[in-house]
Amino acid sequence: MMMSGMFNMMMPNPMMAGGMMPSSGMEMMQSTSMEIISQPPIDITAMGTQPLAAPPLTPSMDMSMMGGVMMDPSIMGMFPNMSNEIVPEKKEIVLKHSKLVAPAPGTPQPPRRTRPPGCRTIFVGGLPEKIRENAVREIFERYGRIQILRLSKKNFCHIRFDRESCVDAAMVISGYRIKVLNKEGDKEEDDNNASSGWLHVDYALSRDDQNEYERRQRLALRVQQQQMQQMSAQHEAMSNRNATYRRSPSPLRIQPFSATAIVQLTEKIKSEEHFATTLPTLISWLERGECSKKSANQFYSMIQATNSHIRRLFNEKMQAEEELQECKDRVKNNIQNVIEQLEQVGKVFNAATHQRVWDHFTKPQRKNIETWQKMTQEFNTLKEEFSERFFNDDSEYNGTSKGSYDSNNEDINQLKRENESLQFQLEAYKNEVEVIKNDAQKEMEKFKAQFIARQALLGAMENKPPLPSSVSEQPPPPPPLPDDADDSLKTAAEVAPGEARLIGVMSAFLQVHPRGASLDYVVSYVRALFPNVTQAIIHHVLQKYEDVFQKTTSGVGANIENRWTFVAFNNKT
Repeated sequence: MMMSGMFNMMMPNPMMAGGMMPSSGMEMMQSTSMEIISQPPIDITAMGTQPLAAPPLTPSMDMSMMGGVMMDPSIMGMFPNMSNEIVPEKKEIVLKHSKLVAPAPGTPQPPRRTRPPGCRTIFVGGLPEKIRENAVREIFERYGRIQILRLSKKNFCHIRFDRESCVDAAMVISGYRIKVLNKEGDKEEDDNNASSGWLHVDYALSRDDQNEYERRQRLALRVQQQQMQQMSAQHEAMSNRNATYRRSPSPLRIQPFSATAIVQLTEKIKSEEHFATTLPTLISWLERGECSKKSANQFYSMIQATNSHIRRLFNEKMQAEEELQECKDRVKNNIQNVIEQLEQVGKVFNAATHQRVWDHFTKPQRKNIETWQKMTQEFNTLKEEFSERFFNDDSEYNGTSKGSYDSNNEDINQLKRENESLQFQLEAYKNEVEVIKNDAQKEMEKFKAQFIARQALLGAMENKPPLPSSVSEQPPPPPPLPDDADDSLKTAAEVAPGEARLIGVMSAFLQVHPRGASLDYVVSYVRALFPNVTQAIIHHVLQKYEDVFQKTTSGVGANIENRWTFVAFNNKT
């Protein structure tokens, strides 16, 4: 068996040995321009002692079986398909609705295309015309779960499995002869195209399989990138943790003062490379008073050398400022270009909302356009931020003097401080208003409580007689002049019972209003308790007893306002 398979591999036509086998060995060597090296003759009879699965070659072997070409046994390892595996014997398969007859031994397999990556769909051709979907499903469900089965009227179908391994398993029945059984299942149909056919199973190109394969590849790539990011984050965290454990940089070493050190330091100060590292030493020597009359000239030389670096440092500063300005201009131009494009985008959405255009869009399209337009509303603030960030700082690089720039900064800082103070005052006023509101609310609640108490007292006093008629009569004459002290005391002592009750009620009312109350307010309160009392009587009582009630006037013109307050306790000495 193995030797016959080896002979078939050397045949000129590779399809005769099976569609899945590669080209012959001779063709492979020709295509790769392999140089054949001559080898010494090998005793074929001596190979019989080696543990080969095939019998030893004999001189009487028919050379026509090999197509006239003799293969050297030493190059058999070049062909991986030449293995000692035994091909399983194909058997007849009998199912409920059909019968599959295995092909004759040695029949070549139908040609098969290269398997696409992630393939889960197969093409099945050569089906009988009378075959049904349940019969096809019965045949191929033996190799795996079927997700989709599309049966065509042109004697072929496409089957999509749930796993890729099912596709390879279903390739086994490629080349089988299929016969459709009758309804009883014990008798075959007539052998014609309607009831029989040759199965041809091949890989099918499916966009769903391709998309799923690409999705798995992208998922694997994302997982790999996530793992790489986690590893880089861990590495960065480790490096940062190690960096925190490092010691702080040591202070610069100050060279001890000596005559030799002065000469060395003078040479180092003159060089640009060591200038920055030598300045701390020179400063330390000057601060410690190492300069004397003997070394004054040398110290002056070092100071003069230090001064010579000022021009160089100033030039470097100007160069750095120019580079900064160039970088700033480049960034400003880029951002300005982006903002202009964003404004154009906003204009596009505004133009799309015109009535002549808006009516042609559907509701979902209008909703999407409105959502996009809301996102572009933030573009208006971008230009203001851009102007504040870049154009307000141009005065720094437009030739203005440093003094004017500093004065502008001082003015800006002064305005900022004034703005902050005004904000604090505004907050204080707001707090004051809140306090006044709270006080007024508390007073109103207290007044409501007293009013409820007065109503309760009024209900308890309903059985008492009304006020005497003397109260409703003409008001008594005005109080006497202050000169008649005895008469005034006598008049003050003679208080009618009705007036006494009015004085008590109004005193209690005005006592809970320390800021005073208007005449209408007092009248409304008193008449809630005593409906028969008129406003004239109340006004007369308020004016009559000046040592108990006092009138205050506030406002000017039309806004003038009179308030009555309770001052009985204030006048006591």
